[in-house]
Amino acid sequence: MFPRHVLEYMVAKQHSHNSPDLPVRLPSPSQAPNANQLASSHENVTILFTDIVGFTAMSKEVKPDQVMAYLNELFTAFDALVDTYEIYKVETAGDCYIAAGGLTLIDEDGFTCIDPTPDPQEAAQRVLSFAKALLYCAKKVVMPHNGEPTQIRVGIHTGPAVTGLIGTKLPKYSVFGDTMNTASRMESTCPYGCIQISQATHTLLPNHPFTPTGGVEVKGKGRMLTFLWSPEVDHPGEDLAASAQATEETIHAST
Repeated sequence: MFPRHVLEYMVAKQHSHNSPDLPVRLPSPSQAPNANQLASSHENVTILFTDIVGFTAMSKEVKPDQVMAYLNELFTAFDALVDTYEIYKVETAGDCYIAAGGLTLIDEDGFTCIDPTPDPQEAAQRVLSFAKALLYCAKKVVMPHNGEPTQIRVGIHTGPAVTGLIGTKLPKYSVFGDTMNTASRMESTCPYGCIQISQATHTLLPNHPFTPTGGVEVKGKGRMLTFLWSPEVDHPGEDLAASAQATEETIHAST
């Protein structure tokens, strides 16, 4: 899903080629941005990376169409949660699902657009709630090779980022910067079934139960202080669905 200003740009390009059936609710081409105005800087964006534990091994054991059907089932379920928690889906890459909080909002016309005044703490809370819901949701989808519930790991980091549209053939609107790299490292060094967050994100979530890891080695950054959330290890018996709902209620109570 492209943000509104990108859609306006693409509609303007279509109009210049006399394409019919333009969306009537979008502004006229004279009001649309040009290519140089599509890039945006964001001071505090909370990025989430998640991947599937055992995906590579599984994909070697089953047919490609089974892998595709499995990913479609899982990611379709994830997509449904994006709207619930008002998160922006950045992209999927293989078995990796990437999303962001504090980047966009829904405007009065129902379009996704860049949030001009995001609340970093609220965004971090939404991403955490989304992450908990992902853990719960994943377990409801079984792996095609062994019938076991899907296990995922989640990494979250908050920091500055740049967004923009890249390419002309199948153009891609994406998020760039070291914040993306760090969020990816939070995921890759995270135990399965857990959520690992950086110190930057932890600062925005002072009232949530996390366990300090004592630090993890991160490629290119050395040792970083991180924090884990795990219902199985750190909080036995905690219901993921209830925890996600409780976080969501906290968000709405503060707005």
